[in-house]
Amino acid sequence: MRPRMICAAVVGIAVGGFAGAWAHAQQSAPDRRPSATVNTLTAQDYIAIRGLAARYAYGLDTGAENGTGSVYADVFADDAEFHGPPAVPGGKPFDAKGREELRKFAVPGRGAAYVRHFMFNHLIEPAPEGARGKVYLLVIDIAQNGKPTSINMGGHYEDVYVKTPAGWRIKSRNFFRSKSAQTVQAEAAAAATSAK
Repeated sequence: MRPRMICAAVVGIAVGGFAGAWAHAQQSAPDRRPSATVNTLTAQDYIAIRGLAARYAYGLDTGAENGTGSVYADVFADDAEFHGPPAVPGGKPFDAKGREELRKFAVPGRGAAYVRHFMFNHLIEPAPEGARGKVYLLVIDIAQNGKPTSINMGGHYEDVYVKTPAGWRIKSRNFFRSKSAQTVQAEAAAAATSAK
């Protein structure tokens, strides 16, 4: 065999072997690329979604604007759903669908100075729908009319957020009351019953 032919054969075998090894490595290596169905959230997305929690609490407490519940309703998508346990033990679960039903929940409100719902520890992560999140809720009844300040209840929301032409909105919200809040409510209901 001539030297040129030997050299070409060696190069061919080396290149072919390298290409085969590279292809095998690519097939067996784990795919570390992000899923095509989950978008990355920007810093502005996180700020906007956290803003929903603030507007939710403000709109619910105050009934803004002017007792119409419009600020509260506007944090939700048009076809949003909200589900939660009964307000009192043995009561009917809370289920609302659509922005109009949700708007009524904040009407008439208590006025601009009313403060009751506190939301914090907001976790947000990308999701196929847009984003998902969890946020703590603490409801405090501030002292007034001779009554002391008391913790009414607490728990957390689990949300799905979607980006609409008007910006980020809550697509679905589920409320989970904390165990301690259930105990407080049960004790309050028992005290009210025994006082009668």
